[in-house]
Order: sequence, then C-alpha cells, then structure tokens
Amino acid sequence: MKIGVVTVHDSSNYGSFLQAYAMQKALERMGHEVFFIRTREKEYIDNIFIHKIAFKDAIRHPIANYIKRRDEIAKYDAFRKEWEIFNTIDNADDVALDKIILGSDEIWNVTNKTFRRPVFYGIGMKNVGTYGISISKAKREDFNEYPELTDAIKKVSPVLVRDENTKRVIDDITGVDSPMVADPTFLCDVSEYDNEDNDYKKIDKKYILVYSYVFNDNLKNNIIKFARENDLLIVSACIKHDWTDMFINGSPLTFCKLLRDAQYVVTTTFHGTVFSVLNHKKFVSEPFTPKVIDVLDKVGLSDALVEVGVDYDTFNRKLNQELDYKKADENIMSWRERSLGLLEEELKTVR
Repeated sequence: MKIGVVTVHDSSNYGSFLQAYAMQKALERMGHEVFFIRTREKEYIDNIFIHKIAFKDAIRHPIANYIKRRDEIAKYDAFRKEWEIFNTIDNADDVALDKIILGSDEIWNVTNKTFRRPVFYGIGMKNVGTYGISISKAKREDFNEYPELTDAIKKVSPVLVRDENTKRVIDDITGVDSPMVADPTFLCDVSEYDNEDNDYKKIDKKYILVYSYVFNDNLKNNIIKFARENDLLIVSACIKHDWTDMFINGSPLTFCKLLRDAQYVVTTTFHGTVFSVLNHKKFVSEPFTPKVIDVLDKVGLSDALVEVGVDYDTFNRKLNQELDYKKADENIMSWRERSLGLLEEELKTVR
C-alpha cells in the first residue's frame, strides 16, 4: 500500500523528526511505501531555522549575531541533509494514496496556531486514520473555539492516541473509546537510529547530556554541581545554553548517538525521556508536560522523574539510581506489539 503521513517531519525539533523517522521505518517493515504530505511552505520552514535580525541589532552586536546566524545555518544544513530520508509530496493528491495517517506528535494541539491548519485534521482527504495523535496540554474547552476542527476529528477513524490527556479529551469529542498506542519511536529497536554519519565525532571525555528548551535556575545549578563533582563535561544538544561546556549543533540522528554515548542525561522533554529509556541511560526527567509523566508511568520508570525545585541530594541520588530496565523493556515490547497490531488493523480498513 501507499501510505501518506501527515506530521511535522520537517521542523527544527529532534523529537518531531525522530517520531516521523520511526513511523516510516515501522510502515516500511510492514511492506508499505511511505509518503510525507507537506504541511508548511518552504519559506516558513526556512524561517524557523534562520531568524531575521534587525539592522540596528546587527550593527550593535555584530559578533553575537554572526555566531547566532552561523549556528542557525549549521543546524539547518544538518536537518536538511536528513530530511532526504523522507519522500515528501506537496499534496495528498500527488500520489494515489491508499491510506492517510495523521500523526504522531501533538498535531491536534489547538492552542498552537501551527496545529490549527486543516491538513492536520485530514480535511479534504479520504481514507484518513491516525496514529499516536496528541493534543499536548490542550483542554476540552480549547476545542470549542474551533468547531470545524472538532467536526473533522469526529470523521476520522480510528483515532489512536498517544497519552492520557489526549484520550480523555478526544473520547469526549467523539463519544468513542480511543485506544492508546506507543509513540512511534518505541516501535523501533534502538539500533535502527544508528545511521552512517561521517560527521559524528565521539567526545573523548565523559559527559552529561542536557536536552531542554528551558532550564530553571534550580535544575541548572544541580546539573553544574553534579558535573563538577563527577568531573563531567556538560554537553547541550540542539538548543544552546550559555552555561554548558559544549554545544553540539548536529542532526537528529547525531543526537541519538550523543545521548547513547553520554554517562548521564538530564531532560525535560518527551523524546529526550523516550531516548533515555531506549538507551538504558542513567537519567532524570523534570517533566515540562504531563505526557512525560505518562510515558514513564507506562514503561514503569516513574522513579526517573524529579519535581521542579528538587534538592541536590535527591537529584544526585536519582541520577545514580539503578533503574529496572529489564522490566521496562518487557513493558515496551508488550506496548510495541499491541500498538503495531492496532496499526496493522487500521491499514486493513480502507473506505
């Protein structure tokens, strides 16, 4: 079958790329041909990487702006190279698609303007289902402002959701029980993220990898103290933080290798948490969204969670604890098998 996928596969976010990459891998293993339907104009994609700099600011801070622009271009080039993995089409009608899958990721998060585009809801498309859809932190009342989107959701079948909040809200909208499935990144063995990358250079010193868009002062200070006590470099990936020792501006698959080779990981993100689990890392996650809590509960590793404002002794103890990865792997395999089964059943239903 020819499967069209609607998701954010071409953003500046590691997790968005990796869930799309894993979705493609899973579908190809089933023998399908996969196409990604473009959801945004090229100019928009360029702008999320290369930001405009005001003339006055460029004159006042030439060196800082030069470094910023250099980093943005390097990041864009790294992502653009790996986007070649995807077979992207401009419209669903460009190929005779047998089925269209919306998701994964938070493409039904109506609180984000980006995700209020009709394409994310299958409007104007045929044979539309979903996989691992998420509304992130959106609430039921947020959908009341967008009746055309809620009407579109009611027409999609099946709706396979990724987290508890999404299930609760979507069940209320549709009146149908929505099965919960694993994020696509759990559908692949960790070895499937190891590509041939000649640009990857292994760091020759032990390090703690940090991955978050924002670190509060308490978490930052805990990381710095832990790193200094344990003679570790602090390495940040994708997002630059001025207090880290090293910034790696690599591609999403390079990120997988950086995380794999780290001694410790500290993250606040969903996919930073997922890949810490898949790689059996010593890590802690200070959850930015409920879906982080949800996924760790599902795999049986809630002990890796830390609360905002966690004291250093607890932070230190949690980072060094031995997590039960044997049990986690059993949970992941069970969840993977069930999720793949639901996906296969969905693909058999062509209307």
